[in-house]
Amino acid sequence: MQQHKPINIGHKKESQNGFTLFEVVAVLVLLGILSAFAIPKFFDMQGKAKEKALNKAVAELNGQVSVSYFNNLLEDQEKGDFEGYSGSLGPDFIITDQVKNKPQSGTIKLSNYPEAYTLIWNPSPHDNSPGFFSLGPSI
Repeated sequence: MQQHKPINIGHKKESQNGFTLFEVVAVLVLLGILSAFAIPKFFDMQGKAKEKALNKAVAELNGQVSVSYFNNLLEDQEKGDFEGYSGSLGPDFIITDQVKNKPQSGTIKLSNYPEAYTLIWNPSPHDNSPGFFSLGPSI
């Protein structure tokens, strides 16, 4: 008489290698769920980083304006001017319409992004304050 081997349903034999179809599908579903949340967060982080970099650049320009204004005010003992203001922030930023020693409105952008933003010069109505830059909308 011939003896039959028992069938093991859902169990791997000791000699089998690899993953079951259920394990593969479970991993793919988990990866799909993770990517649905991770990819939008990644792009959101890039946008926030760009915004923070532009705001810090405007703050740096305001610092240049203030230092040049008050240094000249101390030297002249009269109304300060902006001698020494360069309107430059190095290779990471492209700033347009800035003239040496004269802050004025223009545009600002990160050198590796195509989008530019309005850079607004707000002159002070008082003689004891230099004025300031603010970041306007994208162009």
